[in-house]
Amino acid sequence: MRFSYVTANLIGEPFGYNGETDWEKLDDAMVEQTTPETFRETCRMVKDMGFDGIEIYTGHCSYLKRDVDFAKAIRDVCGEEGLDIVGYAGGFGFPEGTKEDFERTFAMCKALGCTLMTGGIAGPADWELAAEMLRGEGLIIAYENHPEKTAEEVLAKIAGKEDVIKVGFDTGNITAQGGDALEAAKKLAAHLAHLHCKDVRVAGAHDTCALGEGVAKVQEAVQYIVAQGYDRWASIEHEPFDRDPNPEIARSLETLKAWLA
Repeated sequence: MRFSYVTANLIGEPFGYNGETDWEKLDDAMVEQTTPETFRETCRMVKDMGFDGIEIYTGHCSYLKRDVDFAKAIRDVCGEEGLDIVGYAGGFGFPEGTKEDFERTFAMCKALGCTLMTGGIAGPADWELAAEMLRGEGLIIAYENHPEKTAEEVLAKIAGKEDVIKVGFDTGNITAQGGDALEAAKKLAAHLAHLHCKDVRVAGAHDTCALGEGVAKVQEAVQYIVAQGYDRWASIEHEPFDRDPNPEIARSLETLKAWLA
């Protein structure tokens, strides 16, 4: 398993981690503030923390507000700084989930030089259409559990489309919905295309914290998944609004490595 940093961790940065929790407002500010050169500083920080890969959040490379040349510039910066782009993270096919919406999404992913998208799919979207288009483009969406409480709910959504809509399992999200990360891992491991290692302070709430310092069964889930032969990337995800997450992410990376030693 190799470890990557998902740049959604920095969602609070545009407002200086002042406690603002309006994700849409923060995302808009992130889009406006990001340039290839500001993203270079992000890459250097990620590399200095010990990560080999980066998962680029749509707030840093918006398919709605930027063009493919911007994505290519971001791709070049990552290459120059020695980071593999492991995925394009966010919600895909917005705003309406139309063919044109997906075409725009997929073009940005390809311009970044990756084939994997990790996150959600626009609510109104025809998932069969999305799957057909993914096959034609040679791309994969790793659907990330957000509202789902159980693995069965996730598997029901991707049923019949598992060749191109796989699972991006988030250990913290399942716990925040009152589910059990280890039990979900046992049922989702065979369908994984990506993994988000996230911990939360209490079950039933999305209050993230450093790995091993919350209640999610991250260690047990990750160890189980690796034992099943998973050798893809795992991103560490931690998105506080009131503080810089990076000291806790650096600590989480060491914790994750120790769990797998």
